[in-house]
Amino acid sequence: MDDRTRSRTARRLARRGRVLRLGPLAGAAFLVALQALFKGTWELLPFPDADAALAALAAGAAFGVAVHRAWALCLAALVLPAALVDGAGIFEAIAALVVAGPFALAGLASGVAIARRVQRIALRRMLAAARVRPEAPRAARHARPA
Repeated sequence: MDDRTRSRTARRLARRGRVLRLGPLAGAAFLVALQALFKGTWELLPFPDADAALAALAAGAAFGVAVHRAWALCLAALVLPAALVDGAGIFEAIAALVVAGPFALAGLASGVAIARRVQRIALRRMLAAARVRPEAPRAARHARPA
C-alpha cells in the first residue's frame, strides 16, 4: 500500500469516527428536545394537539440544519420514545409517532436541504472570489523595493 492510499484510508476512518460520535450525541439531544417540547404541548388521546406537531417540525428543522447529514432523517423515529412522558402509554406514543412523526421528518428533511444549499452557495462564492483576483498594475509588479 502506498502513502496516498494509507492517508486516504486514515481520513476515511477519522471521518467515520466523527460520524459515530456525532450520531448518538445528536440523537440524545433530539430526544431530550422533543421530550421537553412534548411535555408542554402533547395532549393525550383521543385528540392530539397540533402544537406538538408544529413543535416537532421546528425541532426537526433546527436539528436538520445543525447536523446536515442524510442520516439525520432517522432521528424522526425518536418521536416514539419522546412521547412516553408523564405516564403516557404505548398507544399514546404510537399516536404521537403517527401524528407528529411526519412533521419531524419533514422538518429534518427541510433542515438538511437548507443547510446543504447554504453550504453550496458559500462554496460557490468562495470559488468565485478565488477565481477573480484583481491584477496588479505592471509598474507595481516590476517595481523594486527601496
